[in-house]
Amino acid sequence: MKALPANIVIVGGGTAGWMSACYLARAVELARQQHPSKQQPVNITLLESADISTVGVGEGSTPYLRHFFDYLGVDENTWMQTCSATYKMGISFENWNNADVDNSYFHPFFSALDIPTADQYFDAVNQRRRGINTDVNPSHYFTAAQMVEDGILPNTLSPATHIDYAYHFDAGQLGDFLKQYAKAKGVKHHIGTIASVHADAQTIHAVQLEDGQQLQAELFVDCSGFRGLLGKQAQKRVFKSYSDTLFNDAAVAIASPVLPSPEAKLQTRSIGLEHGWQWEIPLTSRTGNGYVYSTQFCSSSDAEAELRHVLGEQVNDSEARHLRMQVGRLEEHWQGNCVCIGLSQGFIEPLEATALMLVQYALHHFVDCWQADHPHKYQQYNVEMNRMFDGIRDYIAAHYYLNTRTDTAYWQACRHDIKVPDTLAYLLNEWDSGANFETALNQVDSKLVYLRPSWYCIFAGMQRFNHNSLNANKVLMEQGIISAIRFKQSEMLYKQSELEVNAKNGELSLFKEAFDQQLIALDNKVNIAKNKLSYLQRRQEQLTLTANFAGTVSQNLAKLGQAVTQGQSLFELIETDNLLAKIQVPQYSSTQLKIGQKADIVTPSGTIAAKVDYIDTVIRNGAINVFLVLDASPPSWLRSSQAIEAHIYLEQSLVAQNIKKPNDFDSYSLWKVYEITPSSKAILTHINYKTTEQDTLSFDESLQGNYVLLLPAAYATQSYLDLKEVF
Repeated sequence: MKALPANIVIVGGGTAGWMSACYLARAVELARQQHPSKQQPVNITLLESADISTVGVGEGSTPYLRHFFDYLGVDENTWMQTCSATYKMGISFENWNNADVDNSYFHPFFSALDIPTADQYFDAVNQRRRGINTDVNPSHYFTAAQMVEDGILPNTLSPATHIDYAYHFDAGQLGDFLKQYAKAKGVKHHIGTIASVHADAQTIHAVQLEDGQQLQAELFVDCSGFRGLLGKQAQKRVFKSYSDTLFNDAAVAIASPVLPSPEAKLQTRSIGLEHGWQWEIPLTSRTGNGYVYSTQFCSSSDAEAELRHVLGEQVNDSEARHLRMQVGRLEEHWQGNCVCIGLSQGFIEPLEATALMLVQYALHHFVDCWQADHPHKYQQYNVEMNRMFDGIRDYIAAHYYLNTRTDTAYWQACRHDIKVPDTLAYLLNEWDSGANFETALNQVDSKLVYLRPSWYCIFAGMQRFNHNSLNANKVLMEQGIISAIRFKQSEMLYKQSELEVNAKNGELSLFKEAFDQQLIALDNKVNIAKNKLSYLQRRQEQLTLTANFAGTVSQNLAKLGQAVTQGQSLFELIETDNLLAKIQVPQYSSTQLKIGQKADIVTPSGTIAAKVDYIDTVIRNGAINVFLVLDASPPSWLRSSQAIEAHIYLEQSLVAQNIKKPNDFDSYSLWKVYEITPSSKAILTHINYKTTEQDTLSFDESLQGNYVLLLPAAYATQSYLDLKEVF
């Protein structure tokens, strides 16, 4: 891989100049990271004049710009906030046709999500070409169009969706952002005005500044705009004009206040005016507006007046910027030690916002060719850049040629007087003749920049179907683009299609008449069914009883068929959502209870898991109330006020060594001691106790904590024990 030149001078700032500085500086940085031992230091200097303003009109992009910032390693949130940027999902075209046909359509960006529906769209369009009335609106088939309609921002979706999108931005702020990035990467910023250029056809030797300084370099990058100080002027490179195909050569720009919720607009609007088209670009700080027109049909003052009229009072105090454009390209973009980038290499009007894409592609392709160091690298580079420019020209020219407006001389000239490029003429003829359009696209694939969906969208969006295709072919024949024989074939195919369509329309008329009769009969049946349903619903509403809480019927107070009076109770409803079990526990045992202890509620119908929810502090008749809450929803058989038994599981047993002797105690009283084993089995254990004349009984053996003492029934409710019991 060949290293970039050690000394690079970029002539001109603006967006193109600083994009070049950023891209080259990043290329040097990445090469150094990959091959640190093979890379020599590279000095990059950007020369910018303080006296010359940049065009700075292009405020939209294609999705290609995302790759540029990814290459730089810059997060989109960082630069978008700095540059008043918004997202762009496509372009809407409005008023490009007469009002008697659909005069607007949306050209979306395409993504992987659109593959299934795109095939459906292509099929629908081809059916329409055959005279079948199908839906050919691109907005009904592609994800981007739906996102625009619903205001769905692409950054809210998962990256896994692979949604393609572009941006709107403030061109001046973007230039400043790129300047700071480039300078942070080591690019030197030199302010000065060029007095002369020392050059021949192959080499730029030096640029002479007005202050006497000379700048020399192994590589010069010409970003001097339409002036083309190095390529056009110094080296006299040939410029190929597109003016015979694209008439627009001027623009006027006027800013207006920010639109409501500009972040959610997600589209550039392209609106046909009398002598060109208007752009509307939503930014977070303002709205960008402009009028691109042809000076052959409209003066600059008339253009400004028309734009101000369209925008209204909101721009009364706004300054207008007037610009002239050179539409075309150089024959040689790179020769010797000078490569032209941006407006200096060529420009195609801003209709599809391709200016920055061409800058980016030119830089990318240049670095690849330089590093590969192919012996024919200059030729390879120039051929590829010319293909890009010409391919974009062909697609943009299609917008104007396909228009159907007849209200002004400008729009009629765009349809009748432009030179149709060969590739576009071929596609037009194949489309109009009814040929397989897929085959036609594949035939010229190497010349196309815009892909298959875009061509379908523009032909269908501009309503290029049988009603106007024959006239269009006649124009092509008169221009000598297609032969008389080919035109005759198209005429015959058109008439054949017309007969087929008329026959189909006749059949459709008969079907429609029969269908209408069936539809009337079905409508009557539906109305009858609706009336019956409405009656039943009203009856149901009258018969349905509702309560203000969820519960269960505990008692029926009326029988089915019984006559009842107003206000009579029919049943008793008990709430079941928050049932509590209430038990009484002796006072002496209350100290062993805690909130959250597990318990079982035992009923004749079954056992229910519960836990201690609340322990009352008030003592009533030597006992306290303890409330248990159910662990799960109550079973259907559980009733309110139902008598229950409860078992509370204690964390550990209380051991009693001394027990108060009952008054009528004798040695034959039925005392039993059970040992509770780890497996939760109770084993009867014989433990001797001492008979004594004292008031207490003492066990002969020490009880360890896993024992339960069971008293005779007569003593079970008396307060003789300091022993934890089971309730």
